[in-house]
Amino acid sequence: MKAVHTFKWISDKKAYLNEIHVEELGPLSIGLYGGNSEGSAVENEEAVLAWCDPHGTWEFVMIFDAEHTIERAQFIINIICERKEKLLQLFSYPNHLVFHHTHMYLLSLFTDETFIEESEKMRGKTDCLICLRKDQLVYWLSVGECFIYLFHPELQQCKQGRLNEQRFYERIGRRNVFAAATPCFTSGVRELQKGTNHIVVATDKIIACGERMFKEEHFLYHSLLNVRYILEKMNAWKETNSAAIIGWTVDVGG
Repeated sequence: MKAVHTFKWISDKKAYLNEIHVEELGPLSIGLYGGNSEGSAVENEEAVLAWCDPHGTWEFVMIFDAEHTIERAQFIINIICERKEKLLQLFSYPNHLVFHHTHMYLLSLFTDETFIEESEKMRGKTDCLICLRKDQLVYWLSVGECFIYLFHPELQQCKQGRLNEQRFYERIGRRNVFAAATPCFTSGVRELQKGTNHIVVATDKIIACGERMFKEEHFLYHSLLNVRYILEKMNAWKETNSAAIIGWTVDVGG
């Protein structure tokens, strides 16, 4: 199997209560925060899986925000990791094929009868956001309330940073969007612009924290190069909620 940089974190192994953890993986800056116990935080129900090509061609990240159990996020991560070789093969496809085939492969996993049956046995519900960046294109698939942003100076002038919106009633769980005859989710592909592009994926607690300053995209845009700063602000506000955020920069030549 082709060697790639790998990061996997499940919050039941390390919750990071009252603690900020930032880890670098290739270009990725991965920030984790379990909430402040002074604000009555008692558990962290988030998870992250990240792979990146050592040669900088692509990055693949998954971020989860669960309710009542982290079991389903662990279950999904295990399924993805078991199929790592197939996914890496898909990532090697040319750009006019890679995103379509990766999207269809992911949907085939999520709509598989066994996956649905096993997932619906577990308590609670799970938000999930998947992102693949290859060359100067970025793909995402989102269920629930996690966010993905693509920041670029020209896009910021048009206030076009966020690529998806919150979907409060779409979850993977006992009421599973993938069990429906027509599954509901958000997905898309966007082209990166010439110059410096910043990609950010985050759980929704980032924008709901404290003074809600990060709900304004320009605050998040100017803070994203320092993931630790964002989490330190949350800790200073004694946030009960946990948070996970991944940010990285992609430069596109002229």
